[in-house]
Amino acid sequence: MNRIFWLTYNTMVQIVRQRILYTVLFFAISLIAVGGVLDSAAPGQKGIMVLDIGLGAINLFGVMISIVMGVNLLYQELDKKTVYNVLSKPVSRTEFVIGKYLGQVAAIAIVLAGMAMCLVLATWAAEGTVPGIAGQALWAIYLELMMVSAIAMLFSSFSTPYLSGLFTLGFWIVGSLASEIRNYQRYWDLKAYERVVTKIFYILPDFSKLNLKDRVPYNLAPPEGYVWQITLYALLYTAGLILVSSIIFRRRDFK
Repeated sequence: MNRIFWLTYNTMVQIVRQRILYTVLFFAISLIAVGGVLDSAAPGQKGIMVLDIGLGAINLFGVMISIVMGVNLLYQELDKKTVYNVLSKPVSRTEFVIGKYLGQVAAIAIVLAGMAMCLVLATWAAEGTVPGIAGQALWAIYLELMMVSAIAMLFSSFSTPYLSGLFTLGFWIVGSLASEIRNYQRYWDLKAYERVVTKIFYILPDFSKLNLKDRVPYNLAPPEGYVWQITLYALLYTAGLILVSSIIFRRRDFK
């Protein structure tokens, strides 16, 4: 555990030093600018629109950051040969993968917290209050980013950053459209289609489950216990991906 902790800490510091926090600054400035435009364009709806647009922007920024960081973490260690220095010490490849992943999601938590703080301040300035469900929506976004990071880590354990990025982006798009893909069955009334789609999403991520953003403008809380359900789903899915990533990385030939 001590070795994983230091790998996590060093990875988080390494990512933060890559000027990724400038993303937060850019986001804050963009949000304030959008809020100023909405003030005149939609009187009476400014706070709701700032919150709606802000959550969407946080989600999109977060996914892009997760993919870029996730596909490069292992590749940079291999490309710069620094992985040899780490693995020459009493650190297993499994611990290396887990430490790298935890460092990435810790850095994402810092970035997400910064963007969330900007959003809360902008919404408060516009509306004078912030709906409580906004916190649940932000937590759901973080769960989604954890899963996206794990998918990127999985592909980067055996492929190039370019292909890993494309595969991860494809998984995210399909996973985000999961509910729409299931709903096609209503029009066609094909039981076989429903069975196939259900089995496919046992493997593919279902990010539509984590979408609480659409409830925020209406201050519509999810059913009781739903946040715990999606948290358990995200953690189990992520743990499975990291397990597979570590198995692949253990068998990888670095030469």
